[in-house]
Amino acid sequence: MRLIISGGGTGGHIYPALAIAEELQGRGAQVLYMGGHASTEEKLSAAYGFDFQSVRTAALHRRFPRIVADLYENYRGLRQAEKIIRDFAPRLVIGTGGFVTAPVLMAAQRLRIPTLLHEQNAYPGLANRRLSRKAQAVCL
Repeated sequence: MRLIISGGGTGGHIYPALAIAEELQGRGAQVLYMGGHASTEEKLSAAYGFDFQSVRTAALHRRFPRIVADLYENYRGLRQAEKIIRDFAPRLVIGTGGFVTAPVLMAAQRLRIPTLLHEQNAYPGLANRRLSRKAQAVCL
C-alpha cells in the first residue's frame, strides 16, 4: 500500500508522523513524507530513511497585507501537493498537524483520496480543526 504522511513545524507534529510512518513501513507500506522545504521534518525524515517531497506553505498571519501573501503561498503549495499526490497515487494521506499539513490534506481531499488526521494535542490546532470536517477518520 502506498501512503503519504504530513506533519511539521514542531517535534510534537513530526515525531508522531515518523512513528506512524515507521510502523506502517514495517508492515509493508510504501511511505512518502511531505513537508516544508529545508524544514525540520525534511531533515528528520531523511535521517529516518523516508522519501520526502517538499511543498510551499506558510503559517497564516492574521494581519493584512501579510495574510494575502500567506494565502497565496498556501495556494501554490496546494497545487504542488496535488501534482505530487497524483504522481505518487497513495491510497491514504495521513496528517499529524502543523500548517504544512493543510495544503497536503486539502489536495488529497480535492482528489478524493481518503484522509486520516492524528491529533496528539489536548486542543487541536487550526489546520486540524478545519481539515477534520472532510477527513474520513480523526484519531485523538
